[in-house]
Amino acid sequence: MASHQDRMAEIGFWTLPPKGSERRKGLDAFIEENKDNPKHQKLLKEIFEGATALVIVQNENGAGLSADRQLREYNAEYNNRVFHGSLRDMPSSFNVVEAFNKFLPKSGTFELRDECDHLFSFQHFIDWVTSGASDQFPLDIQRILPEGKAHSYNSIDKPSGLLFRSEGSEEFGFSSISLIRVEKEVTALLVAGQKCNLEDETKNIHKLWESTEALPHRAHIAPDEDLIARAEPLVEDPDLWKTVVLLRFDLETKTVDAQYVFHDCGTTYTGKTDDVSAFLDEKGEFFSEKIKKQFEQSASAMKDYGTLFELCKTCLLLPTFFEAHNDDIEIERHPTSFREYRSHLKNKKVFERVNPKHWITYRDVRLLRAPPTRSPDRTIFNAPEYKVEKSGYWRKLPIDVEGRDKVGRPIHGRTWVSQVQSWVEDSPTNSTVFASRGGGEIPGSNPGFIYVMRSAAHLKDVFKVGLTRRTSDERSGELSRSTSSPDHFLVVEEWATGDCVQAERLIHEELASYRFNPSREFFKAPYRTIFKVIDKVISSLEGDVEPCRPGGT
Repeated sequence: MASHQDRMAEIGFWTLPPKGSERRKGLDAFIEENKDNPKHQKLLKEIFEGATALVIVQNENGAGLSADRQLREYNAEYNNRVFHGSLRDMPSSFNVVEAFNKFLPKSGTFELRDECDHLFSFQHFIDWVTSGASDQFPLDIQRILPEGKAHSYNSIDKPSGLLFRSEGSEEFGFSSISLIRVEKEVTALLVAGQKCNLEDETKNIHKLWESTEALPHRAHIAPDEDLIARAEPLVEDPDLWKTVVLLRFDLETKTVDAQYVFHDCGTTYTGKTDDVSAFLDEKGEFFSEKIKKQFEQSASAMKDYGTLFELCKTCLLLPTFFEAHNDDIEIERHPTSFREYRSHLKNKKVFERVNPKHWITYRDVRLLRAPPTRSPDRTIFNAPEYKVEKSGYWRKLPIDVEGRDKVGRPIHGRTWVSQVQSWVEDSPTNSTVFASRGGGEIPGSNPGFIYVMRSAAHLKDVFKVGLTRRTSDERSGELSRSTSSPDHFLVVEEWATGDCVQAERLIHEELASYRFNPSREFFKAPYRTIFKVIDKVISSLEGDVEPCRPGGT
């Protein structure tokens, strides 16, 4: 399977040539010459009917989960733009999502690549990441993720049940992510939901459109008249605003080559990106001064979505997560809509025009159930280190013109322009993500929190484990202001419990052999050891699992 640049170059080759070009003149002459040719017209009709049938069948043959619904939404949009326009009309999302689609030159349409669907608890995954268990497995995406197949991971948790934020960012809930690898690049499509007031955001949408200028080559595209302009809620959680994130990773350079965030506004998606190539013409210049200003505002706003980009990077661990739990995976058979579609006789002529490999009536979904444990009510983590590419950008070239890639290798159709991009110099690279579960008043006779904190001034694997009846942040603030503390304390994780005194006593008994100082609440142990002990104690007190016994690990 070719790289992103090679795939885009091939698509560029089949794109309708610009008016006035020699290729366009030749094409127009051929069309005029054959407009009354019955064989030619019959062939065109067969190609078009086959292409539209493929789009219909693909739309019906998914598992019906968040990730494959989004893949099909994009696929249908791209094909619709080809049917009613040309390949030049692709939206900016195509720069990333094209990886999930195979271009068919004969019909000029797009076929979804093979898929592998997964169901899991995102809370379980985050626990695995933050507990230290993931440290035992190397991040080896090239080995684990088969090339050319879309791997989709759908959470069974309610997105608003676990919200994520980073400093200066909004809160988001996770729904699903699709990953596909091609050689040393991985493309990610994440579906999330932003916590906000949907009515207020709907009003803001109309204000935004009044001040936005469409890119020249897409100004003629209009949304379906039946759609309503609004902040579209997430299907899995109608209290959240549906948000889509697109990233392309370079595994060789460990950089993020492209990143986009889109909000579903009912009639269209409003997007933000720091990928300048989407705003430049073939000469590498901005389409207009207003377009340039829009891009600068877009690039500047990317810092507000650092949480989502960190989640995307963290999700690169999902294939490893499933491999680590391979013995616990079950297979669920999910019926597709095509099963019902095929049963109607009137549809027979349609689907019979499509390769039978697309006649999928059931999808085998790999299910990983979460264990009966008590997850932390709040946790923090850092994603794998991938830096945003700031050293340049891709510039389009005619297909017959040779350019150079990032390391100087020859490539056709585009070239890498080395340039310090000042507009993204302040874009976030890796930032700490805070995850919190929604909760109200803690029931119990002695409610409070068990916290784990650490200070950068302490040795590696030294943690403070204690209780507080207020908030862990207030307690960490007190400790940080203490004259005995040379650096501030950071809350690693916290658990709400109905009897914080009993919980702390049992946890300290379990961790007695790791106690760093007999008179202090500091313990020196790998974090996964501390996590397991707290998890056992809290779960036993909450009645989730069998009570633990002091002295175990």
